[in-house]
Amino acid sequence: MDEVAQLLKASGDRDRRVWERERISWFYTLVAQSGTKEFKKPSDVFTFEWEKEPKKEPKKLTKEEVKQKVKEADKWLGIKK
Repeated sequence: MDEVAQLLKASGDRDRRVWERERISWFYTLVAQSGTKEFKKPSDVFTFEWEKEPKKEPKKLTKEEVKQKVKEADKWLGIKK
C-alpha cells in the first residue's frame, strides 16, 4: 500500500506541474494579447484548488468568555448595571 500511495502522490505532482505549465502559457498569451495590465501574475488567470488558503473556522467562545466580553463592552460603552 505504501508503494501505491507514493505512485498516486507522484502522479498528482506530475499533474500539478502540467497544469502550472499550462497556466504560465495562458498567462503569457493573455498578457501579450490583452495590451492591458490586468494580468500581473499567473494566479490572476486562475487559481488552483491547492493554492487556495483553507477557510479558518471562527473561534467559539465559552459562556464565561461571552459574559466577560459583554462586561468589557458595557464598561467601554459606559453602561452600568
